[in-house]
Amino acid sequence: MRSLVLGMAGLALAYSVGCNQAPSADSKPAEKGKEVAAATAPAAESATSSKVETAPAKTDAEVKPAQGVAPDAEAKDAAPAADAPKKEKKPEEQAMDRLKEILEREPTSQEEVKHNIQQAVEETDKILAMPEADSVIKDRAGLIQIDLLAQGVGFQIDGFEAKLRQLCESLQKQDPPSRLAPRAKVYLLRLDYFDKEGHPKEGAIDAIVKFGEESPKNATPAIQLLGLVGDGADDQGNTELALKAYKTAKEKFPDSQALQQIIANLKRLEAVGKDFPIEGTLVSGDKINPEQYKGKVVLVDFWATWCGPCVAELPNVKKIYDEYHDKGFEIVGVSLDEEKAELEAFVEEKKLPWAQTFPVGQEGKGWEHPLVDKYGISGIPAMFLIDREGKLVSTSLHGDKLAAKVKELVEKK
Repeated sequence: MRSLVLGMAGLALAYSVGCNQAPSADSKPAEKGKEVAAATAPAAESATSSKVETAPAKTDAEVKPAQGVAPDAEAKDAAPAADAPKKEKKPEEQAMDRLKEILEREPTSQEEVKHNIQQAVEETDKILAMPEADSVIKDRAGLIQIDLLAQGVGFQIDGFEAKLRQLCESLQKQDPPSRLAPRAKVYLLRLDYFDKEGHPKEGAIDAIVKFGEESPKNATPAIQLLGLVGDGADDQGNTELALKAYKTAKEKFPDSQALQQIIANLKRLEAVGKDFPIEGTLVSGDKINPEQYKGKVVLVDFWATWCGPCVAELPNVKKIYDEYHDKGFEIVGVSLDEEKAELEAFVEEKKLPWAQTFPVGQEGKGWEHPLVDKYGISGIPAMFLIDREGKLVSTSLHGDKLAAKVKELVEKK
């Protein structure tokens, strides 16, 4: 079950469920959530791993992920001269040092992460309560606290949702306006228009568009929120609402550089309901024969041997294959590996019985695979499910939801 931490994407705490597209062709994608101890985050049941979770725009300071929480990046003081006396740190500086120590811990369990978050929030409370504290440090502490509270909401820590709302509302009312007000508004919209599963509520699109139009020079937060609406709707199987959210972002904020993921999602969802050709070159070098898949339910699995979440999903995929293969269910793997030998060795070791496709020659490997751009694939595993008529049914099912849909399609008369 998805927790609110997925609805509050960008806090570097989402469960690691997919591998994102790499920034360059010669570097492998990093696993989503790799920047923190992903094993300590709340597990998400059947979370859609093909989506890249987007972060709220960094408004005043860059947030540096560190071991289960997301502290603000801190500037290091210049080292004093050897013969200079040590300057005693101010109370707020001492508190920031304690905060840094907490944030740099290496938790080994979810309970330790929650404990660290609570301790860190207490330190930020102390800094914010210091009347003579340096304003820059107070702003930094406020920024850190907002993100910590949001993480606490994701972990369902008692009182954190109310505290987050109170803090964000107070920042909205400050006169002169706080530098943290834009970030606070983003979190208020998330609290107001997303449920605890990360699914959008009625009115979310209109409220987010209004927010974006109020800050036309920085539409990125609004685009990312609309992306979350689309992602949440897609997770519910509400393709119509997901398309509306993505299209709204593209139409309302056409000049933004933040539209790349939205455009990819549109490509992927607009393919649903249309014919999906089974094509490619097998590992053996032979062309795949589409005729052998006609009239069958087919899962086209975009994956790679280096992708941890892909490998973690394989036992479930193999179980579905074993149960429904004799009833007309097939799988075609589309490998985004760079080396064919690695793919062949892995398939042999894991005894994967279904067909695997791999590009011929040096072009089209990894994220340069032609189907990646054609279908807007930005994260793997990406599961494209095709019905007996050859039409694409879904692109975002995993786990039990995938098994249930395969059963439905196989048994459909």
